[in-house]
Amino acid sequence: MAFDRETRALFFKATAENTGRRYRYRSMVNDTAAEVVSAFRRKDGAIGSVRHHAFVPRFLTIGGEWYAAVEPTFVFTRDGYRGHTTTPVSYWQEGSGSSETGPFAASF
Repeated sequence: MAFDRETRALFFKATAENTGRRYRYRSMVNDTAAEVVSAFRRKDGAIGSVRHHAFVPRFLTIGGEWYAAVEPTFVFTRDGYRGHTTTPVSYWQEGSGSSETGPFAASF
């Protein structure tokens, strides 16, 4: 796991530049896997972005009791390691036809 300071999210690291990563685990019944890092190609075949499954941990107090909250999200990089520093923030903001809420994260 790695930490993105801007979004305060913990995310799965890529194992190599511009490649995906599968995480295997045991569900309640079966062994299964999830694609936790995915590389997306542009129309010209070049890597456009790499999406990392992530979460933002939070601690909340409700009725005097402390609880851990996990907010699922994504972190996007250019190649699996470097952030999209050239993407304008307005591209990711609400109202642009996208569900993303920040320059490197998309809440769902």
